[in-house]
Amino acid sequence: MARDVPPSHFAGGDTNTQVEGVAEADIVKTDGTTVYALRGQTLRVVASAAGGAGGAETGVLTFDTYPSEMLLRRGRLVVISSTCGDALLPGSIPARPNEPHQGPLTLVYTVDVRDGQSPRLLSTTRLQGSYVSSRSVGGVVRLVLASEPPARLPFTAPGERSRPGRFVPRLSEAQAEAANKAMVAATTLGDWFPRFRTIPGEGVRGGITSGYVATCARTFRPAAFAGYSLLLILTLPLAADAPSTSLGRGTAIFAGGQTVYSSIGKISALRRAGGADAATPPTPLERVGGVGDLGRGERIYTVRYIGAIAYVVTFRQVDPLYVISLAVPTAPVATWELKIPGFSSYLHPLGDGLLLGVGQDATPTGRTTGVKVSLFDVSDVRAPREVATWAEPDFASSSNVQWDHRAFLYWAPTRLAVLPVTSFGRGAFIGSVVLSLGETTITEAGRITHPPWGHEGERRRGDGRGERIDRNLVLGRQWLWSLSNSRF
Repeated sequence: MARDVPPSHFAGGDTNTQVEGVAEADIVKTDGTTVYALRGQTLRVVASAAGGAGGAETGVLTFDTYPSEMLLRRGRLVVISSTCGDALLPGSIPARPNEPHQGPLTLVYTVDVRDGQSPRLLSTTRLQGSYVSSRSVGGVVRLVLASEPPARLPFTAPGERSRPGRFVPRLSEAQAEAANKAMVAATTLGDWFPRFRTIPGEGVRGGITSGYVATCARTFRPAAFAGYSLLLILTLPLAADAPSTSLGRGTAIFAGGQTVYSSIGKISALRRAGGADAATPPTPLERVGGVGDLGRGERIYTVRYIGAIAYVVTFRQVDPLYVISLAVPTAPVATWELKIPGFSSYLHPLGDGLLLGVGQDATPTGRTTGVKVSLFDVSDVRAPREVATWAEPDFASSSNVQWDHRAFLYWAPTRLAVLPVTSFGRGAFIGSVVLSLGETTITEAGRITHPPWGHEGERRRGDGRGERIDRNLVLGRQWLWSLSNSRF
């Protein structure tokens, strides 16, 4: 039976992304009428009603792990989870005797939600490696995994004994190198490449499939040695019942922690930042320009590219907002530096020469004093101005937006910005703040709270403290829905 959900507890519309047309995985997704939310081990399906004014829970699906995020496309969900364990269960690729398999695993669940009510598990794929990031473009998911070098390979260092427990002369550098080369030459694909195993869901036709996620033919390495770690870029068509139709044809790259690769002129994998776009064989990158001397002794908090301009925020005691012109890629120029108290850790373009920053306010000595939202006029790149601010006056306050851009909502038709705020100080508040943005003003328009559940399922009301709100979304172009841990 469907469970009624009060409209005051809803949040809907898709969540904030960084590149137009590129979907990012998140804990909540919607097709405009149905909302899908991950909470703990459970996927909850809520159908909206009356154009978004209300809704009812119509189905749930429980997983055997705790999924972290998902992607939606035309009635199919790709649900992603990170765990540890053994990917090579009975029925998969034969292993060497006593070969250890325990390690990081990425699980990909394919779920059919075409009826908008009863989610159905189509398949579960277990992949060796740690989940890094994912994107979806045109119905195709790009999944990025990181796989560390196999610990079982007995590399030898100069000075070590070649046989533990027996007295032999210590190895020279040349002897250790020769021993390691011989050992590597004797390895096989199974010693280096992660594997996968796909199991069909109950009642789904097909059998168990398994294999390697990539092959030598699609493995690349930079000209300079970058370590033994593998960066894996896999393609998963969302229309398929199981991703195994394309697994085995992934791209593998031997990459260190600061390696950048390109694909057809675009960044395809940035391991350090945990992001990814398209995945095709990498091509060499050449540095063509750069700009330095930005915020010496300070930390970079955020960078945002808008057209031919880059905005960079650094901070130690004050917040310099740097405006960098990229009109000539071979000679980028810092056109201006605006120093203001505090810092922005997320920047959002509003159009019409306006830029919104979310971060922390601070004293002249650099002590943070609480959440701050800044409105910048950047219409003149040689003279940007901070034209308005809003702050939560509590040194213990913070917003999820400071470290997760998906928690931010900007609804352009009514020029509203919504952000989760948590404050444990004198004016305690846990919920979301709605801000109305003008050309030169920021006005608080309201606050949203989810009162915590008390005993016997009763909702407690009172001091403004509620459940933490993780996402805010819009449905029906006029209804604001919000998602906390236990409800919509």
